[in-house]
Amino acid sequence: MASSCCSKPQKTSTKPPIICTFVCFLFVFLSRYTPVCSGSSQTNRTFRPLHELRNMKGVTSYLRKINKPAVKTIQLWVISGSFANDLNTIEAGWQVSPELYGDNYPRFFTYWTTDAYQATGCYNLLCSGFVQINNKIAIGAAISPRSSYNTRQYDIGIMIWKDPKHGNWWLEFGPGLLVGYWPSFLFSHLQSHASMVQFGGEIVNSRSGGTHTSTQMGSGRFADEGFGKASYFRNLQVVDWDNNLIPPNNLHLLADHPNCYDIRAWKNNAWGTYFYYGGPGRNPRCQ
Repeated sequence: MASSCCSKPQKTSTKPPIICTFVCFLFVFLSRYTPVCSGSSQTNRTFRPLHELRNMKGVTSYLRKINKPAVKTIQLWVISGSFANDLNTIEAGWQVSPELYGDNYPRFFTYWTTDAYQATGCYNLLCSGFVQINNKIAIGAAISPRSSYNTRQYDIGIMIWKDPKHGNWWLEFGPGLLVGYWPSFLFSHLQSHASMVQFGGEIVNSRSGGTHTSTQMGSGRFADEGFGKASYFRNLQVVDWDNNLIPPNNLHLLADHPNCYDIRAWKNNAWGTYFYYGGPGRNPRCQ
């Protein structure tokens, strides 16, 4: 039933199929995006490689799973609209949120909004909107197995794309497993296309005691430690206007607290476009 009602984007090369870790479309200024904190708490969108392209129809990547329950959110965003109250976003990835789940396990999550997080949208299935068609994947479930420092590494694949026939936004987890879709009628600007894609993470920094939080990003290791140590996104791709998966161009890297968390991006044949990221939070250079 799922495969008959949507048309998946096609690869334009002979490389192995790419599966996205976190994919989402979003439409907000980086410094004003505060989806998980309230009051005096400050959300650090500490890094985000940024790809901007008109008329995008989706995004995909692999994302490393970690064993340390330290990060609030690691995800992909898909965005359209203006950077005001008409912001449309679709988001997916993994997050640690004791407030939402009651524990410190990294969990697969989704989110959507059509008014910049004001009155519409929700996490996972906490409101009507996302239509789940597959009972093999539990949205909000803990992710296992998870990567540990300098041992075997695990990552998850997620892809989000717009079905050109019906206009719905589909979510795929792993190798070809369709989880469900966001109906086109939920959105205003995203009914047509996405204007921006972002990959990255965020933590909540309340600056308790006047110092930076010790919450770790990713594995808690800086990007230059590389594979087996730092966390990563790999095989980043976007879906173009003709429903093809293509490598992203013109990536812009942002680390708003580089002494706390940083990021390094590269390209190669095996991983395509990829980046390492992360950091320990508070340290002698990050106060």
